[in-house]
Amino acid sequence: MYINSEKYQFKIKAIEQNIAPYIEKKQNGSYLLCAPASMPEKELIIFVKKNETQLVHKFEQKIEKCSDKDIILYNRKMRYEHVPNSLISCRSNNSIFSPILPYFKSNTSKIKREILLYDIKQIIAFWEELLDVIVETIKIKNYKTKAFHICHKETIIYFNEYLINQNFDYVHYVVTKALFEYLKLNQHEQESLMKEYVQDWKHSSKILDFEKNGRS
Repeated sequence: MYINSEKYQFKIKAIEQNIAPYIEKKQNGSYLLCAPASMPEKELIIFVKKNETQLVHKFEQKIEKCSDKDIILYNRKMRYEHVPNSLISCRSNNSIFSPILPYFKSNTSKIKREILLYDIKQIIAFWEELLDVIVETIKIKNYKTKAFHICHKETIIYFNEYLINQNFDYVHYVVTKALFEYLKLNQHEQESLMKEYVQDWKHSSKILDFEKNGRS
């Protein structure tokens, strides 16, 4: 659903929270406006057209406040940079680029999840090209007891959201280990590839084994 005015275009996103509508991000010239799903359409249209200037002003203030914000990811402090026309959140060196503003804790969590998924897909893509294989689906899930889970029946690899809080070398190892198990490579093949392409893999292997025992 879109609401248009003389100045702005708003794309409506229904949310469960019963709070005042607010702008989440700006993308391709439109503002993504979060509004309660329980709010009647006519009431929402009236609210937006009456308050559009204030809504945009508040959003621009939030952009300014977030410009100096740091986000902790993979146990490292990274500088946040707002990229309004980006479709996803990603990172480069010590910077995070995202169309989402981290002014709510939930928004920051969403940015981290998007980057984790992006990084996992990048690691998987490297192995797909090297080994000439294809992984059907990758998903992030909140597990209590495991770093990853493989569902061979549905051809899905699930990764634990807690990887957001781990060092990236460990994340790299876990993703690689999951892929090798997904492909059912034997131990010799796994270790041979790990030695060549995964930094400090033996140390990460010990951490994973410890966590498996500690979380079980």
